[in-house]
Amino acid sequence: MTTAFPRFICIQQPSGSWQVWDNAEDQPAVLGNGVLVERSFESATSACSILNRIYDGDLQLKIALSRTGSDIRPVKRSSS
Repeated sequence: MTTAFPRFICIQQPSGSWQVWDNAEDQPAVLGNGVLVERSFESATSACSILNRIYDGDLQLKIALSRTGSDIRPVKRSSS
């Protein structure tokens, strides 16, 4: 059985900060215009999760399903 390795992973640096590593590109990940290095743990893990969901197609699927009302799982929405 083959285990899928995530494209993006969080790596702690010797300084204690975190970076998001792009395994496909073999370099730190980029989001927008920012290279995801020297981040807090929370920032790195959030970015890593979002990037993996986008890459896997999961994020787009949830957005599309929530817009059509076909989502069988609850989608968290911010209260305004």
